[in-house]
Amino acid sequence: MAELSGGYEPIAKATDEELKRRGHQILFAACSGDVILTGSSRPLVKLWRLTEGGDALASEASLKLTAPPSCIQCSKDQNRVAVCVQDGTILLFDLRESHQSPQVISTAMAESNCVAFLDDIRLAAGGCSGKISLWDLRRMSLEEEIPAYMENGDSKWEGGQAPKRRRSGAASSKVTDVFRESVSCLCTNHDGSLLACGRASG
Repeated sequence: MAELSGGYEPIAKATDEELKRRGHQILFAACSGDVILTGSSRPLVKLWRLTEGGDALASEASLKLTAPPSCIQCSKDQNRVAVCVQDGTILLFDLRESHQSPQVISTAMAESNCVAFLDDIRLAAGGCSGKISLWDLRRMSLEEEIPAYMENGDSKWEGGQAPKRRRSGAASSKVTDVFRESVSCLCTNHDGSLLACGRASG
């Protein structure tokens, strides 16, 4: 987009012809430097770059996934991309070596649906449990887990596990709370000192 006195206007346009033929949508987009990444209901992320004339975007490469994505985020140094995948894993790609296999974070929850880079070495992930996991990307290990904050004042489930589904009683209302408190989006400020979390409860 180019800035004008009255706002912005597009400087380049591209159509994902394959998605257009299938009648599918572009559901996710992210920017890393001069590369634009897009995701859909297909198990891949496409990389686009401005053409030499600067008036069009050309599809440059694809990052193959194990399942369709639910979130795409780029690191602050613009070298890495984290993709939340619907099979419960988080895939880390290095854009400088896009032909190499990604690093895999197998989340214990198997339900992460959004991520955010705190800085170049830490990643936050959230999902249906309502918990937020902070990952150390140097060691590829879980650094900290922030429990879900429940409206009734509880900070987490007894024993750290959500109750199994039941048809009635207190456990049933807690199951409803699980989905109300699920993490739907995460974002950070410029230096990663502030993490914002959106929940299904509103």
